[in-house]
Amino acid sequence: MKEQIINYFRNDKSYAGGVKLVIRYSLKLGLKKQVNLQAESSYLLGVIHEELREIAGISEQQMKSFIALPAMKPEVKMNIAQQVVEAQDDPEDEEPIHEESQSQDETVKQKGKTGQPVGKPRGRKK
Repeated sequence: MKEQIINYFRNDKSYAGGVKLVIRYSLKLGLKKQVNLQAESSYLLGVIHEELREIAGISEQQMKSFIALPAMKPEVKMNIAQQVVEAQDDPEDEEPIHEESQSQDETVKQKGKTGQPVGKPRGRKK
């Protein structure tokens, strides 16, 4: 439990991650209800951090030092790196963008062989 909370302070620090830990480990039912019903706010995030600090037995100074560190998300960095590698590997797969206007003949071909729009006719039948 303590390791998960410390890992949260070092890496995640998100509201959703804090809510999951509070719901899982906190004994305060009022706080659990509050984080479930109220929208995300900086005040509520502070309350979540304070509750997690108390649960893990971390000093306030340690918690502040963890929060001051930048959040590390290795999965996001890996995904960005993969996208760059994939973009470099497959340049032929991308279709070039052409800015051509359609002529009347092309729009008639798209409507159908008879030149009539495809779909149900509108209006009264005679």
